[in-house]
Amino acid sequence: MIFIKENVFFFFFLDSGNFFFGASKASNCSDPLIINGNTSISGMFIGCLPITSLLLSSLQCFYDDICLNDVKKALNLQNLSIISLNSTQLREFSMNTTLNKIINNLMLDEWIYNINHTEYFNQCNPQQCTYSIIERNNILVIFTTLLGFCK
Repeated sequence: MIFIKENVFFFFFLDSGNFFFGASKASNCSDPLIINGNTSISGMFIGCLPITSLLLSSLQCFYDDICLNDVKKALNLQNLSIISLNSTQLREFSMNTTLNKIINNLMLDEWIYNINHTEYFNQCNPQQCTYSIIERNNILVIFTTLLGFCK
């Protein structure tokens, strides 16, 4: 449940009998996410709209064992096996890259493409290859064509 009072956003949720609480003054729609009153989640924000907060956030906490353990403890998920992401495998994005940028890049770290026309034709084995070009004639082409018919 989320409610607003005097520009302060509050959210509550229950999970298996556990109660969690978060709050934000939301003065600039990008306040740090704090759960259970004292655990700040690095790279995560809460603010005006849930989608805005999500897009402003990053995956920074998921690369940090300490932050990940704090989240597991705050959400009572200690029995759940969650390992942190490996920052040495990052290419295009850094740990602090916002989810907005990651989504705008289609969540792709790198485009790998290999165009090989010879291999394509060897696999498809076409008997014949043709192509057509459809274009409109301009006035000069029409005039010279009609002039050719007059002879």
